[in-house]
Amino acid sequence: MEAHEPLLDSPRQSTEHHRHAEQIEHMEPLAVGDQRLQRRIGWVTGAAVNISYMIGSGIFVGPSFTMKLVGSGLMNVFIWFLGGVLSMAGAWTFAELGTMLPRSGGEVGYLEYIYRKPKYLLAFLFTMWSLSNRASGVSSQGTVFGSYMNYAFFGSEYKSDWMERGWSVACATILTLVNILSSKASLRVMTCLTVVKLTILGLVLFVGVLSAMGFLPGDADMGSALSFQGTATSIAPYASAIYYNT
Repeated sequence: MEAHEPLLDSPRQSTEHHRHAEQIEHMEPLAVGDQRLQRRIGWVTGAAVNISYMIGSGIFVGPSFTMKLVGSGLMNVFIWFLGGVLSMAGAWTFAELGTMLPRSGGEVGYLEYIYRKPKYLLAFLFTMWSLSNRASGVSSQGTVFGSYMNYAFFGSEYKSDWMERGWSVACATILTLVNILSSKASLRVMTCLTVVKLTILGLVLFVGVLSAMGFLPGDADMGSALSFQGTATSIAPYASAIYYNT
């Protein structure tokens, strides 16, 4: 049976169809020769990878930092709610782009599709920026991981920048080797770490709710903690707070 072109209702649809085809041809190929990777990531693993990518060490250190910036507990809650709304807008945007262009590459593929001239320039610049930005993110999160490991093994009084860096290098090296040696093992590690992160966040939320309801001993005044008392009056702290929680 011969293949037929899709029926187009109007000249405008025909023009858009040809334009879309030209933009797809402009993009880099998905693979060269027999180098195409098989799609073996299911819904659970895919969700775990995205959740683990989004939830890093920032969620464990960010709230106290944004609290210092905005000055009050209730404003801090509002800032985090606003950050969640902005993050959802970004997620919906990427969902639309992903369904429109179901190709590997993420932002690089989208930039190749949208900005055709000069060819690959913006995609290349974004790739270089992404490599440097993510490398710095790994190093900063590794340092946070090192501080937590020092606290767990040596107590709250122990402080050592070099030990934190050592933990960071060890963690980054182990995870890099896992990703190099086996893609299946890296996905399993990612899934396990996602479960650990969600469990810890759930425990933090559970303890916070119990403390607010008075079931746990503490000297915190919930009335003053969840108020606008001491809220910052300048704009700059809010810009920084939104940046850190998105």
